[in-house]
Amino acid sequence: FYHSPPALTGPANGGSSPSPVNFTWYRVRGASLYNLQVVRVSDSTLVYSKMLPVTDIKVPLAAGQYTWKVFAYNTPCGLSAPGEIRVLTVP
Repeated sequence: FYHSPPALTGPANGGSSPSPVNFTWYRVRGASLYNLQVVRVSDSTLVYSKMLPVTDIKVPLAAGQYTWKVFAYNTPCGLSAPGEIRVLTVP
């Protein structure tokens, strides 16, 4: 058994969102946790990476452009591949 990556629901790719940004994605059957990763584009710094038991979280971010992705996780399989990688601007 190997699970699929989560489908992202928000914010939209290429969109703009004020801080704190509300990141959301669909639940994956069999996943116990999700790893949200947010990278600042200007210097490729990973500014947020956390294992979460939920499918939405608000994250405070400084103004700038970011990419974000989510991995699904379960104990026998580990992390899934990432799904879509989205770009986000925080004004």
